[in-house]
Parts: sequence; structure tokens; C-alpha cells
Amino acid sequence: MPAAEIDNGTRVVLGFCASYVRKHTAMSVWTAIRDKVSSVRGRNALPAKGDASAFSAEDVVTGYGGSPIVDGISIQLNPNEIVAILGPNGSGKSTLLKAMVRVLPLYSGTVRLDGDDISKLQPHTASIRGIGYVPQNNNVFSSLTIKENLEIGLIARGRRPRLSELSAVLDGTFPELSTRLAQQAGTLSGGQRQMLAMAKVLVTEPSVLVLDEPTANLSPQVSDVVLDKMRDIRAQGIPILVVEQRVDLALSVSDRAYILVAGTIRRTGISSEIAGDPELYRLFLGGE
Repeated sequence: MPAAEIDNGTRVVLGFCASYVRKHTAMSVWTAIRDKVSSVRGRNALPAKGDASAFSAEDVVTGYGGSPIVDGISIQLNPNEIVAILGPNGSGKSTLLKAMVRVLPLYSGTVRLDGDDISKLQPHTASIRGIGYVPQNNNVFSSLTIKENLEIGLIARGRRPRLSELSAVLDGTFPELSTRLAQQAGTLSGGQRQMLAMAKVLVTEPSVLVLDEPTANLSPQVSDVVLDKMRDIRAQGIPILVVEQRVDLALSVSDRAYILVAGTIRRTGISSEIAGDPELYRLFLGGE
């Protein structure tokens, strides 16, 4: 398995997962995985709850190599919402997302999940706590089958994979994948890979779903299918925070949107209102 496919924050847990999935080893290995995840949970007791938003950033400053790219941003995702983060290239959208899911360190500020301060958690621990993150690239394991990709999602949460759990997600939201369980992920189309990446997270029953440019490099027809899947997931009670470069698509599927320019929020509002404001669209999003 190429090392580039494994996000740095998940390397420890997935080290346990891959051997289980490939070798289907005995109960003793499963016990080791379960105990490893339990120990992670125990070492990361969370501070007391704050407000009741599903997922939020408060005055977040973050970037790369000590240089801030995102400067003092606050956003909030409420239960049963789809919220879009928009802006021109280089505005800090994906950087903010990576900080919120704990892939990037915070220079200052606070990230909360269901009111809990998760600012000091490692990425794999934040995932165990309930963040379902689908990055733009390297979001499935190409050398594994569809079924094995789905099993890894459960094992990383310390849960023994059961076909009934996989079937619940596939039959309910991604029936396109249910007849392809033995197919290698690397042979899937771009749209199918994106659906698998989302399904891999959904089998873990996350509190929130975080998507980084889910329609990148997809055709308009396939992009519409991905948007429909997002609506289905929100209808299941899972709020979604999405970064999307294709503004029209993002505004059509989201309830609210934040517009980032040069690492700061320049405007937030109801998506339908932003979509109907040509001046705002021209100034901040590059429209005509």
C-alpha cells in the first residue's frame, strides 16, 4: 500500500487495521486493535461541553511552517445543516478544514465537536470522537477491495466489522457499490471512488461529515449524483461541512455559506441569498 495514501494522523491506527483486513487474523489481533483504540480514548478526556453546535471553529489561526494562512476565523455548523466554505483559490478553505479535523495544528483558537473542545486531539482521535473527514485526494485505499475499505473504517473506530453494518450504509445510501464488494478500489471511476470514500466514513456513524471538494474532477452528471448523496446523508441526521470550488453546486446544496478571502471571512449568509447577489458573486467568487 503506498505510504502517500495514509494520512499522517491515522498511521498508527491504520497500522493495526491493514493487517487485520488483509490477513483476517485471529481474535487476539482484534483484541489488540480494540485495546489500542480504547487506550487512545482514555488518554484524551475532553474538557467540559460548551454550546450545542455540531461543529465549530472559534478564532482559529493556522497555516504551514509557522506562517498563518487562516487568520482568526470563526464558523459554526449546526445540527441538520449543510454549510459550504467558499472562496477563490488560495483563500485558505482547505487549510481551515484540515485544522478543524486536526490534521493541521492550531496556532491559536478553539475547535469544538458537539460542544467539546477537541483542539488538542490528534487526527485519529478526532475521528474516533466522531469527525468523518473525506479529503480531496487519497481518500480510499486503491490496493484494497471496496469491502476492505469499508472494514478499515470500522476497525479504526475500534469496532469489529459486520456485514450488516456495511449493508446498512450501502443499501440505504450507496446501492451502486453493494454489488461490487470484491472489486479493487483502484479500478473504480472517479465518481465511484468518491462514493466509496464517503461510505467508508459513514459506516463509522460519525457525528459530522467533512468533505473537501467532493466534486473535484467529476463530470456535471456525476457531480449531481454526489450532491444527491449529500442531501440523503443530511436527511439521516448527519450535518455536513463542505469546501467546494464549484460555487453554483455548493450554493445549490447548502443551507448557509462562508466566503473566505485571503484567510479571513468576508461574508456569511443564507446560500440562496448569496447565489442571488451578483455583486457579491463577482467580488468574492470570481463570477461575471
